[in-house]
Amino acid sequence: MSIGSFVWAFGAAFGAWLMIHCPRAALREYRNGIAKGLNPKSHNPKDFVRVIQPLGFWLTIVGTFLAGLMGLCFFLISIAFFIYA
Repeated sequence: MSIGSFVWAFGAAFGAWLMIHCPRAALREYRNGIAKGLNPKSHNPKDFVRVIQPLGFWLTIVGTFLAGLMGLCFFLISIAFFIYA
């Protein structure tokens, strides 16, 4: 195996982790009604409660699902390049 194969295998593993973890975290936060996000001004961790801060809550949920889709893309592209590397 070449160095490129190891890089693509690591990329596939990272993509698989994102693909599995992020949607599960978003669903868990959606069910709890509290999304774990970042404060836009200070960039410190902040909890967004669905009833009190709906915009921050939904942006965090959507962003977490998009991170899962990004993981799916990483996984598929890494597998394709791993096969041809």
